[in-house]
Amino acid sequence: MGITGLWAVLAGREKSGAGAMALAALLMLVWQPALLYDISFQLSFGATAGLVFLYSKTTEKLRFLPKWLASAFAVTFAAQAGIIPFLAWYFHSFSISSFIANIIVIPIIELVIILGLLACISSLVLPLATKLLLVFCSMGIGLAVMLNKAIAAIEGLQFYVPPFGMLESLVFYVLLAWSY
Repeated sequence: MGITGLWAVLAGREKSGAGAMALAALLMLVWQPALLYDISFQLSFGATAGLVFLYSKTTEKLRFLPKWLASAFAVTFAAQAGIIPFLAWYFHSFSISSFIANIIVIPIIELVIILGLLACISSLVLPLATKLLLVFCSMGIGLAVMLNKAIAAIEGLQFYVPPFGMLESLVFYVLLAWSY
C-alpha cells in the first residue's frame, strides 16, 4: 500500500488513501488471488480501510480532548472498527486492551520512528551517533512490547462476540458508515 501511495505522489497524482489501497489490493490479488481468503490480507486491508475512512472524522468528533489523546484514540478506534467483523468471524472475541495500550504506546512508537529516521540520515556521516540512536530505538520498541504484554494480561478486557456472517458484516459496515 505504501508503494502505491509513493507512486501516486511521484506521479503528481492526488494523494488518495482509498485509491492507493484499492490499487495495492488489486495488484496483490492479480499476483496472488488466494490472498482474498488470507486472514492477514483481510485484517491489514480492513484496518487500513478503517484508518482511511474513519480516522479524520473520529478525530474531529474528539476535538474536546487534547490533540495527542484524540489522535491516539482515533487511530485505535478507526483500525479496530475496520476489522470487527473479521475478529468476530475468526476469533469470536474483541479486546478493549488496544484502546488502553495505544494511548500509552503510540507516543513511544512515534518517537522510535523519528529516531529511526534520524539514524538513517546520520548513518551517512556519523556511524557512532547512528548506533546510539538505534540503541534508543531498540529500547523504545522493547518498552512498547513490554507495555502491550502487560496490558493484554489484564483480566476482563476481552469480550466474546458472536460470529458474524456476511449479512451481519454488511449491516455492521452500513451502520458504521451511516453513523459518520
